[in-house]
Amino acid sequence: MNNWTRTLLATGFAAMLAITGCEKGSDDGPSNTTESAAEKKAPDLGRSLGTMTIEGSTLQVHGKGEFRAEGTLELNIELTDGPEPSAVHAWVGPRSAKDVEKVRADAHDNNYHVNVKVPGTVTDTTVLWIEVESKDGKVDSRSIRMR
Repeated sequence: MNNWTRTLLATGFAAMLAITGCEKGSDDGPSNTTESAAEKKAPDLGRSLGTMTIEGSTLQVHGKGEFRAEGTLELNIELTDGPEPSAVHAWVGPRSAKDVEKVRADAHDNNYHVNVKVPGTVTDTTVLWIEVESKDGKVDSRSIRMR
């Protein structure tokens, strides 16, 4: 072998040792990291979007996702006080919900979950709407400014 080949082989071998030496073995034992009690019991609800009272029902709204054209918002809505609604709907756009999809939230005890599509055009006046239908059939809605 000439010197050039030996240098190339030595450099390759040294690089291989450096790369493999950085890996952790699987026999290192258990990890010392543990979740706190708060992390275990509290699901990730996203960021708080606010609290509102509609038809006597007080709702805490949390959302995940990006408020951008053609995006999707994942909403978690918790009934914190007042009567249980007959239905909860959400949409992004005008109050009339014209030309946008109004979506009924899935109910689980005092929690509601819904995925809402953001329309293709978003302006400074585009808002998220939450609508409550009470047990006696009354319907009202409130908006949340997202920008």
